[in-house]
Amino acid sequence: MDKIFIKDIKINANHGVLAFEKEQGQDFYISSNIYLDLSHAGMSDDLDASINYAEITTNIIKYFTIHTFDLIEKAGEYVALNILHTHPMIKKIDLEIHKPHAPMDVSFKDVGIKITRERVKAHIALGSNLDSQKFGTSREIIKQAIVEINELEFTKVTKESTLIETEPYGVEDQPNFINGVIEIETLLSPYYLLTKLLHMELHFERVRKQRWGMRTLDLDLILYGNHVCYDETLILPHPSMHVRDFVLQPLCEISPHAVHPIFHETAYILLQKLNPVIDVKLEP
Repeated sequence: MDKIFIKDIKINANHGVLAFEKEQGQDFYISSNIYLDLSHAGMSDDLDASINYAEITTNIIKYFTIHTFDLIEKAGEYVALNILHTHPMIKKIDLEIHKPHAPMDVSFKDVGIKITRERVKAHIALGSNLDSQKFGTSREIIKQAIVEINELEFTKVTKESTLIETEPYGVEDQPNFINGVIEIETLLSPYYLLTKLLHMELHFERVRKQRWGMRTLDLDLILYGNHVCYDETLILPHPSMHVRDFVLQPLCEISPHAVHPIFHETAYILLQKLNPVIDVKLEP
């Protein structure tokens, strides 16, 4: 991917844990690599096909000086997200913040952070088979959850599947499920997004009494771009998505060409291997 780089913007700002850092301020240096497609700008010589370096620099300085944070980690996070949010043409940003005058009782040359944030398409599977007196039927709960996901910061729902009724998986002695899948575009990290989804489940009265048991709301992060991770907090892609037709069928309705980053096969191929009887019309 092409990139534009901006090196060592000098900014005097008031970030730090200690009171005098917020009162007196100090110099910081910010550098960034900004990733986007520059081919059209290269062929057309049109500024509108690229980004304005001065505008980006002004944006960074303004955000970094107006706000005050204890940690440069948080300052970097929100500067990066603000750049991506206000400039949809940018796909990814590497951001460095240097704090050469940090209050440490040792001689040192520099200290700072480096982060990378990007615009990602992710897919979330939704399910419910338990009504709620507060939130309504399973279908109503899922619809409300989609609205709340769309209201998450730096996130928007871009596609939404039809809701389908499916037989229970794992534990058969329970009501049928209502299932669907949505596609989102988000700037949130997969871990932070997962945390938000788990909190949302609790908000909709999800109680974890039995594995594969009844629930008011189940939100599974099944794909996060082409990211692969496996730890005690998060597994991506979802380890069971390829064996669940109630996930693959609605996924294929909205994103049949979404590629499983481990099997390197599309959602449509995975569904055909699992259940070739299901007919899914591919997007044009």
